[in-house]
Amino acid sequence: MLHYLTILLIDDDRNSRNQFFLALDLLKVNKACICFDNHIDAMSYAAEQQIKPDYIFLKTIKPVSNGKQGLDDVKNAPCMEHVPVILYATSFDPNDLVQVKHLGAADWLVKQSDLHILKNALKSIFIPNRTLAAHRKRKRAMVHKSSNGHSNKDKQTGLPV
Repeated sequence: MLHYLTILLIDDDRNSRNQFFLALDLLKVNKACICFDNHIDAMSYAAEQQIKPDYIFLKTIKPVSNGKQGLDDVKNAPCMEHVPVILYATSFDPNDLVQVKHLGAADWLVKQSDLHILKNALKSIFIPNRTLAAHRKRKRAMVHKSSNGHSNKDKQTGLPV
């Protein structure tokens, strides 16, 4: 289950912002998503707040060239020191991804026209270890089964745990 999320979305495109909101709604998560057209206004707002956002999504057109200044400004703002910044663009050149990480972005996200694809992409950012944890749980169950010859099963469903 996702906890309450506070998100700063920096994107000057109203349609993209609406798409982002709708995808968040599909996640059924308690959230506050505050939008700004530019990173300067966003950082000014954030500096006045007591609570830091959980994530910042920063729209870029060319992640390495025009994303660098916005990312530098956001990452160097004292109030945003440990907040993950996800670059958000219509496309990313695979060759740029290493440099995007080197610039300080926590991750990157390609804008999607399909709400469900965007929802799943956001979910993978918000719950990055969920799949890994489920995999480890299944692996532990298999190891336990092989060590004693029996598998542990849920008493109500009869499924392996």
